[in-house]
Amino acid sequence: MQVNPSGTYPQVARPTSETATRAVGPAAGGEEVAGPAGVSSFQPTADLTKLLAAVRETPDVRADAVASAAARLAAGAYDTPEAAGDAARALLADE
Repeated sequence: MQVNPSGTYPQVARPTSETATRAVGPAAGGEEVAGPAGVSSFQPTADLTKLLAAVRETPDVRADAVASAAARLAAGAYDTPEAAGDAARALLADE
C-alpha cells in the first residue's frame, strides 16, 4: 500500500453495476433485482411477493399504538407500584 502525504490520491476504478452484478429475477414490483455476479436466478413465489408487498406498505411506526400509549401515560396508568413491578419483570425477562 502506498500512502500519498499530499492528501491527493489516484482515482480507483470501481466496477460498474453491469460488471459487478447481474439480474437475478424480478422483485415484487416487477423490477429486476441485481445480485452479485455468479448468483443463480431467484424467482419469488406469488405468496412471497404478496407478503413482501404487505411489508412494504406497513408503516414503520403505528401512530395509533403510540397515541394510545401516550394517552395512558398522560392519564397516570403507569404511575402505580404494579406498573413499576410489571416493567421490572419484563426487563429482567428479556435478559
